[in-house]
Amino acid sequence: MSLLLECQKLDFSYQKKRVISDVTLGFDENEFVGLIGPNGAGKSTLLNLLMGLHPPEKGQAYISEHDIAQLARKNIARNISFVPQDVSIEYAFSVREIVAMGRNPHLGAFQVESPSDLDIIDRAMKKTDILTMAERRVDQLSGGERQRVFIARALAQETPILLLDEPTASLDLCHQLSLLTLVRQLCGEGLLAIAALHDLNLAARFCDRLILLDQGIVVAQGTPIEVLTKENLYRYFSIEAEVEVSALDSTQVSIKALHSV
Repeated sequence: MSLLLECQKLDFSYQKKRVISDVTLGFDENEFVGLIGPNGAGKSTLLNLLMGLHPPEKGQAYISEHDIAQLARKNIARNISFVPQDVSIEYAFSVREIVAMGRNPHLGAFQVESPSDLDIIDRAMKKTDILTMAERRVDQLSGGERQRVFIARALAQETPILLLDEPTASLDLCHQLSLLTLVRQLCGEGLLAIAALHDLNLAARFCDRLILLDQGIVVAQGTPIEVLTKENLYRYFSIEAEVEVSALDSTQVSIKALHSV
């Protein structure tokens, strides 16, 4: 049985510096996977490679056994939605107009949204708590509000795969928890979500599996309790910490940092 998304022996360099090295990974539906690692580990680059935005120097990425390099961008967009880390925008689009762009891969040239499309757009805004700001200009929103608009656009795209690059970075704690709870719920309904996350406690709480990158190399992967060990935290994040296992769920851990090294 084929995996929903996979990559084999990916290599990628930027300005002659290797940033992804010999990465082979597989992902399937119903998974929420967290990409973690120190700054510059290659998390964002790996996301770009997985959706075909960068051509790898070596290796391939596949959607359901189809080589992404051979797929048209519109075909990829029907399968993968992406929430970037940088959600700045200079144009005076309304919130609704940005979210509606998520329907573009499903529409023909010059085709207008159907009542079904409009319903999908409204539901995406409701799920991300932005329906009340639907007519506001995106360039006048806060960073956290814009982040939720781009997440809503990705949800309106209705793809089986959702990639997110530091999706909680601009959000307050309430909306961080709300977003990751929503992603967790969608994964339970069949979605595959892969998110680059810097908050290790949030990654441990919400993700089924963690992939730890360092200098473009996968150095550990598995459940949060398998990856977030005292040794890995010390070696790759330069922190000494206590790793506590939840009394209610032995697969859940939390990290109490003692001090940085």
